[in-house]
Amino acid sequence: MQPESPVAQTVLTCALHMTGRYKEAWESLKKEFIMLGQGQVFDQDINELGYAGALVKTAEALKISAQTNYINPYLFAIVYLLAGNKERALECLEKAYEIRETNLPYLLFPMFDIIREEPRFQEIARKMNLPSHRTHLTT
Repeated sequence: MQPESPVAQTVLTCALHMTGRYKEAWESLKKEFIMLGQGQVFDQDINELGYAGALVKTAEALKISAQTNYINPYLFAIVYLLAGNKERALECLEKAYEIRETNLPYLLFPMFDIIREEPRFQEIARKMNLPSHRTHLTT
């Protein structure tokens, strides 16, 4: 319904990632960051670095960009989550919670399944009065 919505783009990115369509997920994530004015962090070559390597390099570029521009910690969490770095993703989600980031209700989405059992994730969900498991979404 809203093809230029960053939230919709995130959902598309995660759906592509979760189905193993990594090059398409990369392009979708890049599009989202362009929408948010952060496209410059995507100068990595996915063919040279591989998907996970390009995501790690993107996270590093985001950290540099964040020194002069505000970058939502939720976005950092998504990049780290896609790269498989659970620890850094959780750190970013904790920061997002501290600032009351408006995207945190999306913690119920399946892309967070890889950290859903982590006590730190469950604590964020508890503080937000969200179920830490998404079983209710399947009924």
